Amino acid sequence: MDPALNLKETVFQIKALSNGQAAVIDQRSTVRFIDPLKLNVIDGFKSKLVHEHRILNIVDISKSGKYVLIGIPSKNRAALYLGHEKKLKTQIGMHRGDIESVAISDNEHYLATGGTDGKTFIYHASTTAVLMALPNHRDYVTCIAFNEKNSLVASGSFDKLIFVKNIATMSDAFTLIG
Repeated sequence: MDPALNLKETVFQIKALSNGQAAVIDQRSTVRFIDPLKLNVIDGFKSKLVHEHRILNIVDISKSGKYVLIGIPSKNRAALYLGHEKKLKTQIGMHRGDIESVAISDNEHYLATGGTDGKTFIYHASTTAVLMALPNHRDYVTCIAFNEKNSLVASGSFDKLIFVKNIATMSDAFTLIG
């Protein structure tokens, strides 16, 4: 087995990529691209962003591995990396507190950040321009998800609410109450 697969940190995310590889991101925000059949590391990089504690959904990687989005500890920003280029593209975020959750749409068109301020922002992935904000939660945004068609985005929170918004029309689709 490849010595680079000897994980010494907590695993934050494992994702099957569209090219048959797997991606693993750990607590030190080390990104590894793995061949699951040969059990060896094909590529990867270290972002040097260390998360002291497990912070919900603080990392995400796109299906192709093109984008890696990692919340920056104790900041109101997230770092957007070009995965296979191992390069920081930019930082995004407009929060008035720490980022608690991030997400990348399956079609790689959208990025999302959710924060301790209860806000969720959606960005265009290639330009990183802010497209819209979801309704404010009364508590931390703990998770964000896009639907299969990438037409809806949802945010969940400790406030037991789920807000769903239509990306194309930028209108509220519905709210689920816990």
